[in-house]
Amino acid sequence: MFIGRLPVKDGGEAEKTVSKIVGYDATPRGDWTKSFMFMTAGFSDDEKAAFNYNADQMIETRIVPLQLGAMEFVHLRHRLASSMAR
Repeated sequence: MFIGRLPVKDGGEAEKTVSKIVGYDATPRGDWTKSFMFMTAGFSDDEKAAFNYNADQMIETRIVPLQLGAMEFVHLRHRLASSMAR
């Protein structure tokens, strides 16, 4: 369950906003909702490693457990590093 605040001015606006949220939740998800791109960078090697670690942790704990279907994970940092070396 998510808890949050909706900035509304009156009851009618609150009903309309809640209806939109409920409608969005009821909409079947398309393949586009199974695509994620994590990009990390940093100025130093330590900063880059920290950002990469944090992205990997988010993928492992937030994305993969949801089991949204077949997902392809591409680690671009390896491709970018090899292409920049050329």
